[in-house]
Amino acid sequence: MLKKKYTMIILILLLVLVLFGLLMTQLLAGNYAVMGRKLSSWNGEYTIGVPRNWDSCDAPNSTTLISAKTSRDDMYLLVSLDSYDYGPDMTLDSYISNYLVYVAGNSDQADETKLITLPEVISVDGISGYYYEYTAISDGIPLHMFCYAAQTDAGYLSVQVASNEAEAEENRNIAENIIASLRVHRENVQPQAAADAGGDAGEPAEADSEAAEAADAAAEEAAAEEAPAEG
Repeated sequence: MLKKKYTMIILILLLVLVLFGLLMTQLLAGNYAVMGRKLSSWNGEYTIGVPRNWDSCDAPNSTTLISAKTSRDDMYLLVSLDSYDYGPDMTLDSYISNYLVYVAGNSDQADETKLITLPEVISVDGISGYYYEYTAISDGIPLHMFCYAAQTDAGYLSVQVASNEAEAEENRNIAENIIASLRVHRENVQPQAAADAGGDAGEPAEADSEAAEAADAAAEEAAAEEAPAEG
């Protein structure tokens, strides 16, 4: 009887050690979606969660609220707020389309800037917006972008998580958890309806192929400009 008890205890300890080893492997690799850190914007009005192996990094422009990256520099986060007044004709669909045109125009290879999932309506912290994904090349590195964008009374709010294209599916869970952890602490932050939504305030219009067509057109235009003139 005593021998059986010792055998059971040893088996349990071995199982615990195996599970602990698997967990540590995941943690050391950085491939886990536990939001172990909370980052805040400079004004304290926005926070977002990231895994523990992420650190804040320099903001690329004045619209950036939060920027961070992994310790291996293989994933990046950018939370931004564009408060520029584009006029009443600018809808969330149009904003995304114009943004993709901008990305293509500033990419190493414009034709590789492609919208790969049409924007779909999601809600983050009670704010309705669009979730979409696109690919691009930056400094010769193929990137897969996981994005959320919303039109609010403060401007166009955007969350983008970049992953190396080769590891995109492996990092998908991390990216989606980061986006879902966004919290807005400003008072009276209300989503605005797209001008052509024709629905309740705060509910974006149903996504169509406008963004995809804009990105394709930009890529074709850039490719035409780069093509050598015929003699």
